[in-house]
Amino acid sequence: MNAPLYVTAKFRIKPDQLAAAQALMQNLITQTLQNEPHCISYNYLKNSALDNEFTSLELWKDAASEAQHWQTPHLIEALQQLPALLESAPEITKWQRI
Repeated sequence: MNAPLYVTAKFRIKPDQLAAAQALMQNLITQTLQNEPHCISYNYLKNSALDNEFTSLELWKDAASEAQHWQTPHLIEALQQLPALLESAPEITKWQRI
């Protein structure tokens, strides 16, 4: 049985790139939820104490579904734009329910 996979990515955006980054994140949410049926949940959370710090919170049917996400046109396009927006590299962690 394939277990659900939870993924988080903590990252900081350059302060002068917040609007562009938030538009990119919103587009990723929309495209992922509309085009990837094995994505159960896909969100970005903003740190209430630090305006430019975000965390993605994703829930996938299984690890294979999350791996396929990296091959989608919408994520590939976003990853090409992301370096110009980031203040620091994302810290990506994959989690499993106990």
